[in-house]
Amino acid sequence: TEQGWTAVASGTQEDLNDLIVQDSGDVHIVGTAGTLLHVTDQGEVSSIAVPAVSDLLSIGLDGSSVVMGGKGGTVLRGDLETETFSFWNTGMAWDVNSVVVDGSGAWWLAGGFGSLRRSTDGETTEVVNAPVSGSLNDLVAAGEGVVVVGDNGAVIEANGDGAALATSEKPASFMYGVHAHGETLWAVGYPGIALMRDAQGWTETDTESKVWLETVWSDDMGAIAAGRSGNLLEWTEVP
Repeated sequence: TEQGWTAVASGTQEDLNDLIVQDSGDVHIVGTAGTLLHVTDQGEVSSIAVPAVSDLLSIGLDGSSVVMGGKGGTVLRGDLETETFSFWNTGMAWDVNSVVVDGSGAWWLAGGFGSLRRSTDGETTEVVNAPVSGSLNDLVAAGEGVVVVGDNGAVIEANGDGAALATSEKPASFMYGVHAHGETLWAVGYPGIALMRDAQGWTETDTESKVWLETVWSDDMGAIAAGRSGNLLEWTEVP
């Protein structure tokens, strides 16, 4: 077997928007038209029926419990082991772009027009007043809270006590992806923005580009960011 990418027959022509990986190695992927795919650690792909036909944009995992967010405030919750799902009335009226569970077990949902909600019991949700009105595009768990990124360069730190901007807004810039590894966080977006948070706080790194970065992942060795038009950037950590 050679190192490299290999195409996997998904069995669908729908757009695939987000995925999660369980400890078992199983992968679940959501997409347009209510698509939910299961990929086993052996690479076998199957489709799972869900009670929704709207586009699914995001998926979050807590054990076998899962929450999926979609267009127009659609939210599904259920159990991946039993493959049973139902609608969750969270009060979200706009697209649910990202869902995650934080270190305290609270679910967070982020979406259009500054929509940010938190649920500590898995039933009811409370509005967390975001300090911005633009779209919130991604979030990641950070301790007993989350870091949220969105339009106008918004980077927000939120917990049960509220939400506040971690960096100044930047008009005409857009943040799309955020990732946490240990105490280090990365947030990326357009134009060519890559912010890093460590023990000293947030720092903007120089990508030497104006590309549209959509997602980021990091470990102890560095980070990798990917975006539109095939753009792929790598950050190497120097001891």
